[in-house]
Amino acid sequence: MSKKTKYKQCQLQNGNRHMVSWIPEQFAHVGKILELLENDEWEDGWQVMTAGGDAIEEPPTVDQMIRGHRKRTGDSLPKEAAK
Repeated sequence: MSKKTKYKQCQLQNGNRHMVSWIPEQFAHVGKILELLENDEWEDGWQVMTAGGDAIEEPPTVDQMIRGHRKRTGDSLPKEAAK
């Protein structure tokens, strides 16, 4: 049986650019410098600033994150008719 990769949500920084991304747990250590593939080019110098708590086997898709946000904020509820 193959071991499944687990992911952690991390905040990354490269100079004055920041991003939040799900990265494999083995690379999710604060202070670690990573090389990321961006637009078919490898870019060095991304530093892990924070690493999330529990690791998960499959990160959520963008659609799942949007749906979850809408449910948590009430944006998915039916709108009231204008008076």
